Amino acid sequence: MNILITGSHGLIGRIISEELKKEHNVTCLDKKVGIDLLANSLGTYFKNIDTVIHLAANANPFINRQEALKNIEIANAVIRACKGYKTKRIINASSINVYPYIDLFEQGQKLTRETPLSPNLRFGNGNYGKAKIEVERLFEAYCEPKKISLLNLRIGCVTPYNLPSRQQDGHVEPADYEIHLKHEDLISIIKRSLQYKGINSYVCVSKRNGFVEDSIRFPID
Repeated sequence: MNILITGSHGLIGRIISEELKKEHNVTCLDKKVGIDLLANSLGTYFKNIDTVIHLAANANPFINRQEALKNIEIANAVIRACKGYKTKRIINASSINVYPYIDLFEQGQKLTRETPLSPNLRFGNGNYGKAKIEVERLFEAYCEPKKISLLNLRIGCVTPYNLPSRQQDGHVEPADYEIHLKHEDLISIIKRSLQYKGINSYVCVSKRNGFVEDSIRFPID
């Protein structure tokens, strides 16, 4: 399979790209390899690509409004680059921050298919989550009429050391355990996504105590 990864040198990109290269032809687009998605002409890179894995974005959840708009602009650049080519599938790295997950956890609620999209306001006034919601909608609007398969992966907490994130005082928030995604589970999710047909969205977390119901959690068990 011919795969193109945007943002290939970010944390998630580094985790998955080497694994995918073992079995597939992988093209990596990232500023660290000299490709600026907003400044460079991208079309030729997307020729003969079967699956696009879109990771490129400012991943800081405290981004301001202008930085969030830039994340949306990057997604639009990817969509423009896909036009004219026969892309079969887009895997979009969305985020758990499309939900107010900390508030829900503290209120004893669960994430289900009925939980509406509403950005997590605990970080940066929700700018990061708002942009992720908009990017999901942009990809859906592009893929649906063209019968292109799309997975919006609402990724939980992925950290460099494969442990739940810690606050500055070293304390681990209870919600961090529930939304943590181990590297091996992330790789499994991406590999399974390469065969997906249709349009859907899943929360991507390693299973804990049922905060994310199975109806909305990517099936990795």
